[in-house]
Amino acid sequence: MGLEYRQRLPRRGSRLVRRQAEDRRETFYDFADEYLGVVEQLWKGERFAHHGQWFDVEGVLSGPHPGGRPLLVSASVSPRGQRFAATHCDYLFTVVIGEDSWPKLRADLAAHADEAGRERPPEVIVIGDLLVREKPGEARAEYDLIMSTRHEAAQKIWSAAKSKIHRGNEKQAEPLELVGTTREVADTILRLRERVGLSGVMFRMPLWHASEGERIGPVLDILEREGVWTRPEHRGFSW
Repeated sequence: MGLEYRQRLPRRGSRLVRRQAEDRRETFYDFADEYLGVVEQLWKGERFAHHGQWFDVEGVLSGPHPGGRPLLVSASVSPRGQRFAATHCDYLFTVVIGEDSWPKLRADLAAHADEAGRERPPEVIVIGDLLVREKPGEARAEYDLIMSTRHEAAQKIWSAAKSKIHRGNEKQAEPLELVGTTREVADTILRLRERVGLSGVMFRMPLWHASEGERIGPVLDILEREGVWTRPEHRGFSW
């Protein structure tokens, strides 16, 4: 499949033409590397020329320009995707298998960032299943029941969510389980931050209800008191 993107600007603007490219998985990140390299040059508002495999750019982008460099987030579990994130992005959103995999992930990101001439690798955000209950053991029992449900529709949802992080019968990664009391969940996050350098968590709630979302607040309160989380209104940005 071929795609073409043209941007028509005044005479003093830029001319951007994407060349024909096959939609192949093995070339996706190569294309994305070149694309972001071009975009980051355009954001500078300076005249430049680029003639690459997929893009031809000459001139200067007259506007609009972002008010500073936007935060870039990449979601990937593959080594090539991690190299892409380390080259361009501020955050890598991923899933990992257990604590033993973290040192290699951190080392790989640092090496890729160094190759790209970046001062530091991207921060790592992982997905975590969140289920909080008041009594010890209550959340674990309920979570295990949800995961083992025989309800056909529910099984389809969980199978689709997990299929992307499995390759055949081999488990590539799995979501972090944040299951327990408010204190237990907060302590799990704090422990992972101390032991493996966990930067952030994107919560996934097995049960969708307003009351489930309200249970996140007390966990964040503990993290704030421990000095590892700052409210968005105090830091000026959401991430």
